[in-house]
Amino acid sequence: MTETSSAPPSPEHPLPRVLPRRVPNPDPTLDGSAALLFDHAPVGMSVRDADGYLLYANPALARALGLGRTELERLHVVEITHPDDIAEDTALFTRLRAGEIPRYSIVKRCVTGTGATIPVLLTVAPWTAASDGRPRFLAVLQSLSHLRGFRGADSLGFVDEAAWPWEAPAFHEALHRQLLRSQGRGERAAIIVVDLDPREGAGEPPLAQGANLSAAVRAAVSATDVVARLDESRFAIIRPHVDLAGAEADAAALVQALQVASDATPGRVPLAITAGIAPLTAAWVSPQALLAYVSMKMLQAKRQTDANVVVDVGVPDVAA
Repeated sequence: MTETSSAPPSPEHPLPRVLPRRVPNPDPTLDGSAALLFDHAPVGMSVRDADGYLLYANPALARALGLGRTELERLHVVEITHPDDIAEDTALFTRLRAGEIPRYSIVKRCVTGTGATIPVLLTVAPWTAASDGRPRFLAVLQSLSHLRGFRGADSLGFVDEAAWPWEAPAFHEALHRQLLRSQGRGERAAIIVVDLDPREGAGEPPLAQGANLSAAVRAAVSATDVVARLDESRFAIIRPHVDLAGAEADAAALVQALQVASDATPGRVPLAITAGIAPLTAAWVSPQALLAYVSMKMLQAKRQTDANVVVDVGVPDVAA
């Protein structure tokens, strides 16, 4: 038997309305110290079961999503996920549950109790504190809505589609293969992620500006590069056989070329251009983890300056 969700729908992004409803289970078996950590953590934290239902939600998560803890603990994760982000999150959770990856991180959008969407960095890993032997998973959610420059997927829609020869799924597969080559052969490679963001209140860019930017992108890539749009505001380039120093120089040149192309457009809209670079090494768990980490570091850099910037994001101690 199914029951409709009590979470309010968004007029623009309606949530899945029918899901298997479990009997509320208040027992994620958190001991006193774990419960204290959860309840006082400044970031959203939850425990979910192997089916994706939230068993425990801390106060920070409830505040971020504008829902009561009791209400959250009756929901499935897809009921608080933007419909366009459900497939990728579900695929990663399925791999985690199967033991194929030790954890995963993803930048996605959550839907709040009012139907609004907020950008978040979500990290999910196995939770070993359960005493009943059933698998549990810890999810840590950090809101990114406070980072200036995150304006959703609406900035790059004017850029000519011809600049992007690779579709996103093929790009992710190419990135996965490159990571495997780096692990198996020690092959050098780097990724450059670029965000083109019209400055606040600048309006919509003219078509000529988009054409000039597209031409600059095409001129910057070589036959061995893999280039694709990640979303409406970002694109990425995989550069094989390039070390980090080379990628940094390439990224700086690309940012300059994009700025020149933009400035050459009559009636242009001013842009904030941010580029993030990272080495493609065996340290990364997955392409999704890599892109999530680069995106987070780029957003943090944009918070610090109004100028165009190239960010060397490096590699975290444990590539989440």
